[in-house]
Amino acid sequence: GMEAGAAFRLEAHDTLALMAHRGLSPAFVRQVALMPLADSLSARAVDDRAPHVRAVDAYPDGALKAALQAEGLRMVVSVPLVAKDAVLGTLNLATRAPRDIAPEEMALLATIGQQTGVAVENARLYEQAEVAAAEAERIRLARDLHDAVSQTLFSASLIADVLPRLWARDPE
Repeated sequence: GMEAGAAFRLEAHDTLALMAHRGLSPAFVRQVALMPLADSLSARAVDDRAPHVRAVDAYPDGALKAALQAEGLRMVVSVPLVAKDAVLGTLNLATRAPRDIAPEEMALLATIGQQTGVAVENARLYEQAEVAAAEAERIRLARDLHDAVSQTLFSASLIADVLPRLWARDPE
């Protein structure tokens, strides 16, 4: 029953970075692409590690409330994305017509937030593993190249040592 949504990644210095969205205007997306956590409903969801619902009219006056109202949104649900007891971001869902959200829906949203948080964490760990594997391969190639160059130089050195004696014995 929600018409719009946005997924945010929680970055350093308590900043929300927009990662994906649906049902939102380009102007709204530009405005919320990077915003302080404290300016959003997400702050409460992050602190409590639980979904929170708020009517847009109940938002504090400011740029975010004005943008939500201009978008025609009347209610927002913020769901924290949690993995290993750390909040990685939030999933915010919005509707243009306020409605009641049943406790079962809130529980489902909390579960979705946890599952999505685990998926985000797994993706981050996979990316880290890829970077580590690439670095290990670079180190291995550098070592192999160094070893090959060392072997070639050693061979050239031995040949250079032997050549004068061979020349003295038989110049032809």
